[in-house]
Amino acid sequence: MQPDTSPMTTRLTPSTAWEDVLGTQILANEQRRAVILAWVLGGLALLASVYGLLHALGGQFLPAFGWMLPLMGLGCVFESITGSYLAYCLRRGFRPGRPHYYANALLELALPTATVWIAAEAIDPAFAINGPGSYFYFLFIILSALRLDVRLCLFTGAASALAHVLAGAAYWNELEAVSGVSAFVFRSTFLTRVLVFVMGGVVAGFVASRLRKSFAEGLKSVQDRERVITLFGQHVSPSVVDELLAAKRDNASQLRPVCVLVLDIRNFTGFAEKRTPEEAVALLNSLWGFMVRAVNDHHGFVNKFLGDGFLAVFGAPVSEGNDCRNALAAARQILRELDERVAAGGLPPTQVGLALHAGEAIAGNVGSEERKEYTVIGDVVNVAFRLEALNKEFGTRALISEPVRHLAGLGQVDAVAPIRIRGRDEPVLVYPLPGEVS
Repeated sequence: MQPDTSPMTTRLTPSTAWEDVLGTQILANEQRRAVILAWVLGGLALLASVYGLLHALGGQFLPAFGWMLPLMGLGCVFESITGSYLAYCLRRGFRPGRPHYYANALLELALPTATVWIAAEAIDPAFAINGPGSYFYFLFIILSALRLDVRLCLFTGAASALAHVLAGAAYWNELEAVSGVSAFVFRSTFLTRVLVFVMGGVVAGFVASRLRKSFAEGLKSVQDRERVITLFGQHVSPSVVDELLAAKRDNASQLRPVCVLVLDIRNFTGFAEKRTPEEAVALLNSLWGFMVRAVNDHHGFVNKFLGDGFLAVFGAPVSEGNDCRNALAAARQILRELDERVAAGGLPPTQVGLALHAGEAIAGNVGSEERKEYTVIGDVVNVAFRLEALNKEFGTRALISEPVRHLAGLGQVDAVAPIRIRGRDEPVLVYPLPGEVS
């Protein structure tokens, strides 16, 4: 187990941009909106039927309701078809263009417009324009906020106001004659209603803008978290992910002081030869479970699994300021839990060797958009692997270097020996992990 670097490589599929995810969410909102309108219009058609039937049984025929029922029914059918079409688009991953939404808004506004004109001809212009029929515009204006498009909300409000103005202009003389108030009051009241339609579109646009911003921030936050986890691996603790997101460091390559922990399972090849592949993998998973947790608990992360071993890094991509102490605590926890599990019979007799070394390393992301790796490169990594191999020679389970002893503040510890390592002029003082018996 002697690699020169410690790459943590992941295969990255082209991620869906958060704008695309938001577009899909908008389409889903539009589909729900169509379903809501279909139910509302269906309910209104039912109420119109009951209301007209009751009056007919009482001998009073309401001519306008002869038109209201098919009109509401037609609106219900239209929204049902729209909802089904949008559901189909969602399943196929197809998003209609912007003209679809504007055309849909105009077709929907045709319903209250037709209601007002029919009521004006069949009943009374004043009742039609000032009565319940004109209130249908508000239904479409309010629900336009679900489209999360400010311009579409403004368009809906403006189109409603224009339709109301055209209806008023067509029956202006009749309206003034029956209003019972001065011309100024009548015109002010009419203008106020028009402005309310416009302001309704503005308010709906404001709500849509806030909703869109909230959705976008939420989606971007989730995607940023997924990107960090994809880059650094599933064995990164949630706290490290949170720090990376807060510090925005996941793309920075830099020279960093780190403490490296290298661990190797002794004689695993011989164990695997006598077991089924399932049994060998089960043992590895049992060991990695508590070992990786120990690393995470002490603010490190496993940078690379190496078959029957792994490389853990403390101090990159984020540092707690006491990386060597954290690495020592993680090493002690690993050895302690291993001994406890073996003694309890939860694991077969298992021996490990580990080593800790500290120094500066280049840490950062390298690769293309399709393939990236977070890599820790430097002499500190090479020395850590060579120190781990010395455990067999000295009969130890864990060795630490002089930089680790000094930075962790361990005080005086008897060195095993000064070790000369290829490529280094000065020997490296090596110590057994305090508390470990050779």
